Amino acid sequence: MRAASGRGEGLSTVAKGRRIVLLAKRCLEARGAMVEIAPNVVRWVKQLPTGKLVPRSLRHDFFGLFDIVAVPRDRGSGAFYQVTVDANVKDRRRKILAASFPHATTDAILGYVPGRRRHFRVYRGGLGDFAWDGETWLVPPDPKIPRVRAEGAPGSAIPAAGVGGEEVTR
Repeated sequence: MRAASGRGEGLSTVAKGRRIVLLAKRCLEARGAMVEIAPNVVRWVKQLPTGKLVPRSLRHDFFGLFDIVAVPRDRGSGAFYQVTVDANVKDRRRKILAASFPHATTDAILGYVPGRRRHFRVYRGGLGDFAWDGETWLVPPDPKIPRVRAEGAPGSAIPAAGVGGEEVTR
């Protein structure tokens, strides 16, 4: 059951992870990159008691390590991104370094920090350390959700009551 109090509460860990990856995609696209998310793979497996085939959706990363590949539109060099919550960055860093995968300075781990000013901490690949140097990316607003401005706010179609000495009736 989904909680009504906040976004992401009551979701499965797969759904939360998917939502965070989509937020990272929005950040990268706002920076002018072409973005590809690791595809979902569906496998048909037999259920033990009945022997019926049932579909199972499996999430696979690129090379078993990264969630996103992004290529900036202004230059041709791409980068791999691992997306996780900020508390799990240490584990993801350990996994990437243990795999001995050749990574570049453009590759990064994006650590999601939820809250009112939700953002990603960018841990760059650098010299193999994936260290945070203070770089953060704010999550841009969703263009599909219209922004509601307060009555009488600058740019609002609804004037504030009593502007210019006249009364506003609704």
